[in-house]
Amino acid sequence: MFFFNEIKGVGGHRLRPYLNYEDVIKKQIEYITVLRSPVERYVSHYFHHIDHGISKQTFTEFTRVSYFHDFMCKKICGKPSAKLAIELINQKKIKILFPEDIIDFEQKNFGKSKEKYSAILNNYSGDIENANKEDMELYRFLKERGSDINYFKEIILNNCDSEIPQLGKIKIRIIQEIFQRMFYYLSKKKSERLRRGF
Repeated sequence: MFFFNEIKGVGGHRLRPYLNYEDVIKKQIEYITVLRSPVERYVSHYFHHIDHGISKQTFTEFTRVSYFHDFMCKKICGKPSAKLAIELINQKKIKILFPEDIIDFEQKNFGKSKEKYSAILNNYSGDIENANKEDMELYRFLKERGSDINYFKEIILNNCDSEIPQLGKIKIRIIQEIFQRMFYYLSKKKSERLRRGF
């Protein structure tokens, strides 16, 4: 396991906080996640499958697959439970961001099916909410609590050079910039800026 000493950051959809990576690598871990509106995330998940040829299901068929229900809670705590997800977020001090913390997120994440996306939102939003009640509860709780964007801005302001002028007055433009600066800060040494996403 010696190679874990060289790892400064890991990202991707496959990561699960409830798996307790800390027990394996014997290091404190800083968890960061971005939570979308459960309804929009659910529809986006469907069109991701359609646009990339993963599935040819109709949307009605997609809604019958319980695997895709309450997906955010399952990713965080392993179960479709907002209560358990909130407890784990508090226990591990998971930092939460929302799409509105990232400029131009909506314009870049509708895939190839924007009109169909809007039509499904209009026609099935109630059904989607019923299939994702725990995700809805989790999202409402965290929206009321607020995101951790100021935590990242403070770190960046205290640990960056003059490459980003007036950073305190603007939003972080892309989440990758946050991760780059965050990992630079955590490693406490200079490194080349990452030029690719995770």
